[in-house]
Amino acid sequence: YKAIVIDDDVATLELMKFQLDAEGFEVTTAENGQTGINFVAETEFDIILTDLNLPDFDGIEMVRRCKEISPDTEIIMITGFGSTEKTIEATKAGAFHYVEKPIEFEELLLLIEKAIDRKRQSAEIKELRGKLSSRNSYEGVIGGSRAMQDIY
Repeated sequence: YKAIVIDDDVATLELMKFQLDAEGFEVTTAENGQTGINFVAETEFDIILTDLNLPDFDGIEMVRRCKEISPDTEIIMITGFGSTEKTIEATKAGAFHYVEKPIEFEELLLLIEKAIDRKRQSAEIKELRGKLSSRNSYEGVIGGSRAMQDIY
């Protein structure tokens, strides 16, 4: 799986990269929001982990921009203690969940797994909907007209 970690704290970036690498993730890191946005625009990530407070972007703005670029990629916010209002806003903007610093890695890993499962399920649903909408036969009955499509 591919993950990106966006945080202005270099120690947090290095620790997260080390831990996620050990779990088999391909990890990209960014020290500010704009760099993170550029990576998200270039690469399809399975999960985005971003700090709530970045030097150049508010965490809510970061969530919005990431969702515009990659709507199906789930985002987990990393927050300092006591940022409840902001994390609620980030969740409303499209974040999957949040974790507070100091990060409990096992808890984070479970959230990442759930977020990736959600992304995978969303992709499967889109694929199935596409197959259903393009269906033009049913049990030996063939027809592509609008009336027949409604019947299918």
